[in-house]
Amino acid sequence: MEAYSRLIDLVGGFSPVHTVLARGADAELCYVHGKDTGNDPQYWLIEKKGKNITLTTLGLTGIVQSVSMIRGHKREHLLERKNGYGNFRSYTGQPVERLLAAAYDSISGFEFNDPRHKELFGWRADQIIARFGEMKQLYDEKDIVPEYNDTMVIAKISKSCPRACIYCPEPSAQGIQLYDMDTITHNMSMAKNLHEKYHGRFINEMNEGFLNTSSILWFHLAGRYLDDKAWREEIKEDNPCIENLLGRANLFGEKSTIRLKELVRRGAKGIIPDPKDIVGVFREHFPHLEKIYTFMGVPETNATSEGYLSELFNNAEGINRVLVGIESAHNPTSRFLGKKETAEDKTRAITMLQKAGFKVKVIVQVGAVGEGFYHGGRFVSGREGLEETAAWLKQTMGNSYNGKTGKILVSRYVPVEGTPLAEMHNHMRNIRPYGPKNSPEKEVRWFVRRLQKEGLDVVSIVDEDYEVAVQERRAIRTGAGRKETRSRNFQIPPSHFI
Repeated sequence: MEAYSRLIDLVGGFSPVHTVLARGADAELCYVHGKDTGNDPQYWLIEKKGKNITLTTLGLTGIVQSVSMIRGHKREHLLERKNGYGNFRSYTGQPVERLLAAAYDSISGFEFNDPRHKELFGWRADQIIARFGEMKQLYDEKDIVPEYNDTMVIAKISKSCPRACIYCPEPSAQGIQLYDMDTITHNMSMAKNLHEKYHGRFINEMNEGFLNTSSILWFHLAGRYLDDKAWREEIKEDNPCIENLLGRANLFGEKSTIRLKELVRRGAKGIIPDPKDIVGVFREHFPHLEKIYTFMGVPETNATSEGYLSELFNNAEGINRVLVGIESAHNPTSRFLGKKETAEDKTRAITMLQKAGFKVKVIVQVGAVGEGFYHGGRFVSGREGLEETAAWLKQTMGNSYNGKTGKILVSRYVPVEGTPLAEMHNHMRNIRPYGPKNSPEKEVRWFVRRLQKEGLDVVSIVDEDYEVAVQERRAIRTGAGRKETRSRNFQIPPSHFI
């Protein structure tokens, strides 16, 4: 069988680097390497139907990501799924199951170069729907999992967040609940069982892991708070913010949830799981992981020693990628959103993480304050905040550190029902909404171009990640319709997406 595709040139007018895996009548299944497009590797199912081409993209686990009809230079989306949450959208009114089944029915009749590859595409439509449904056991509705995809394993290790950011659904007056090691191990075992159930011998394709917590460093600081009396007294004077947040933290177990301060009163020690041990257990369950992500916050990072951060990075091939939600490097905007740390605090935290060896990805939120907000009797421009944030990103993220460059994730703000910021937007209180000539989407495009001109490694995650899940959950609750139509001129250029 020829290694070069006969049909791939009909998709977008150029031929990306690829390998043909299988062929049928006027149809091919190709592995597209992504080396020349800037995208992650994918499988493309290309079917010629008269003068039209049907293109089905599939992820590395063999699960359909999108189905499109290409007519000349126009591409019409039939089915689309942007992330690992399983939010399929049918744009034609056809049932999702029917569109999925059509793709796998085609592949089932192909002749494969290597018969072992065929098993990866042995999915049934009902099996895929069930798979995404069961995976929801691994995260809560309020959880934020950036860049969630089919090759990512999620292990939930805590619940809620001790902070008070007004845009986020995670803050809790009860403080963060840090899971004990038994609960963490149980959640990791559940994740392993689910992935073995649905992926079988292809579980090794799950090469990314996400330790689901608002910040894994709360475990380290809580353990130190419990075990080190001198440090506990020291932070009362030197870091009252961290001391206050730790004072409201809880240790969550199957039988009870106990305040950290109550554990101090009882004289308990050595019972808070250390992040290094958490990563070790994760590796035991999923030894094939190449990338392990987690969140680390600015205040917690600055309260942690550089020595410990280095240990955490170097411990048994542990965490190697860190997500930091700075949202804005403009101090007035940051304070308005509930983040009291300054741009200088954020610079220090990012620098510490980079020195320790982590690949750092910062998340910037665009559109949260609309055209601007009123604070202290004056109007503060949203664009002014973005300009200052862009300058900060150029200075902080513009150069490689130890051969590693940081990445900037730009997220469009999507109001989450019940949060203070969503209420401000709903009632136009303290916020000036975008006018008719602007929108969050336009502001994101402007900001991404602004960063790209500075040569920064930036990816827009608009409609790609958590916000899609938020919208889908809202649509499900309100009974919003699912049928949509969508078409556009089609060309596949080199992309800046991950």
